[in-house]
Amino acid sequence: ELGESLLSVGSDVPFKFPPTFTFVFRAFTSLDGIGKGLNKDYDLTKLTVPYLRKLSEMKYGSETKALTVGFQEKTGLNTKDIFSVVKAPKNMAYVTDTLERMERGDLKVRVRALEAEQRLQRLELVQSNTNSALFGGLLLNTGLILSAVSQDPTFLARALTWAGAAMMGKYGLGLVKLQQLDKKLENYKVKK
Repeated sequence: ELGESLLSVGSDVPFKFPPTFTFVFRAFTSLDGIGKGLNKDYDLTKLTVPYLRKLSEMKYGSETKALTVGFQEKTGLNTKDIFSVVKAPKNMAYVTDTLERMERGDLKVRVRALEAEQRLQRLELVQSNTNSALFGGLLLNTGLILSAVSQDPTFLARALTWAGAAMMGKYGLGLVKLQQLDKKLENYKVKK
């Protein structure tokens, strides 16, 4: 029954150990096993106490200060925790005020979604290309029809034809930009 409970907890909230942690833990347990096999009085924790004291002295300056810091962290009697207790009502009032302002509509929450922005950027480029192709085709057709209708093409017909050709050129450049953007988004694994 206990095993099933632990299994369900493990599947509900999976956790992973970093690979280096498992290798180091395995090395220490191997050393401990070998030491106990060779000497019954071998105790790895007793052997590490002097080194741990030196490490705590290097970090905190003295063993007393290390014990004080450890006690403060365990009991919550450090300045950070006391400050958070003193400041908690003010923080709660700020949260309440912010929520009330959101409910009234005085405050609007703006969330940046990078993927949505990238998709919008692509959509704007596609729309610009579509507009260029549409207006380029319209201008080009109008210019060509005016040129065909009159025996001597007028300045307006030539201008419309060249403007249509320029818009079609803009459309071609837009397609190149779209391909470049797609390549860039593909590098960032963004779906089109």
